[in-house]
This record gives sequence, C-alpha cells and structure tokens, in this order.
Amino acid sequence: SQSILTFHTVAPECKFGQKNVYGVAKNELIHMICQVNAEPEVLSFKWQLNNSFETVDIHSFVSNGTTSIASYIPRSSSDYGNVHCWGENIVGRQKQPCIYTLLPTSPPETINNCRVRNQSLDSVYVVCVPGYDGGLKQSFILEVYEFNSNQLYSNLTSVYPEFWIQNLPTNTTFMLNVYAINAKGRSLPFSLKTTTSTAL
Repeated sequence: SQSILTFHTVAPECKFGQKNVYGVAKNELIHMICQVNAEPEVLSFKWQLNNSFETVDIHSFVSNGTTSIASYIPRSSSDYGNVHCWGENIVGRQKQPCIYTLLPTSPPETINNCRVRNQSLDSVYVVCVPGYDGGLKQSFILEVYEFNSNQLYSNLTSVYPEFWIQNLPTNTTFMLNVYAINAKGRSLPFSLKTTTSTAL
C-alpha cells in the first residue's frame, strides 16, 4: 500500500511570549517585531496604529517568513496607542491581530520636593518626592557640594529617592542637588541647602 502524506495547514496566529509594550520618545525611530505561528509560512503582513484619534496604516515594514518588523517614528502625542499586526497565508488572514502598546517616553521630571529628615554632626538623611518617571524605570542621583567652595564632596546613586550622607565635616554648609535619571536622560536638579551640626 502507498503511504499518503498529509500537511496540517493553519492560518497565522499571534506567537505567545513576545514583547508587547514599546516605549519611544517623539521623533525617535522604533522597530516593532511581530511574530506569528502559521503553516505554511505567511505571504503578507499588515500593520496598523489604532488610538482614540485615528486609525492609520503603517507601510514601513519588512517581513521574512513568520516575522515582520515595522519601523515607526511618532511625531506628536496622537501618534501613540495600540499597534495591530496581521499575517496572511494561503489558508487565510489572521483572525485576531497581534497587539502592541506604544507609549511615549522622555527624561524624568524634576523631583517635586526634598527635605532633610535627620541631621547630625557628620551625617544628613534626605527624603525626596519623585516626579513623573518619563514612562521608564528611574533612579536618583545626589551631588553634595561644599557651599563656600562649590567643590563636589560626594556623589550618591539610589533606586529610591532617599539618601543617607555620611562622614561629613561638622558645622559645614552643603548644597545638595538631586536628579532623577532614566534611559532617556536626567531631570533638572532639585536643590536644597543644609548644614551639619556643631560639636559641643
């Protein structure tokens, strides 16, 4: 008897586990990757931006097999939202699109407020209120300047907007500059002045 080979054909479906959130600044180029499962391979792809303002086709993309990569530059606040990607093969068009969220990113905003919570002869504890993180994970930098000479005395980095500055000279005034920083840059500084205690 002769054996008969059968092929299981499937219309494209979105591949599980791929990156689905992209952050990008205005006027910055972003590459979004759409991956699907399909048998046989995909013949064509379609990309589209959907938001509360409009629905726009994205024409700048390259495709190879079951992967398509779109290139996109948001020019204004209306150029963000959900990006949909469909694949199509000889079986048919993908029923549910792959959906990617495109978010605006920027350097973080200036810290809202900083206060000296504790002060001693040789240490200062500073607590700050962070501003908007720019859509990205932010960390914090503290620069300690000796007030009269304006020389940098210490430089600290923290994942939280809190700093314990130690080994300071007594009865000395310092200018503290606190920055927020993320992958897009750093904020303007929040500055405050403090003086260590005087030894009795």
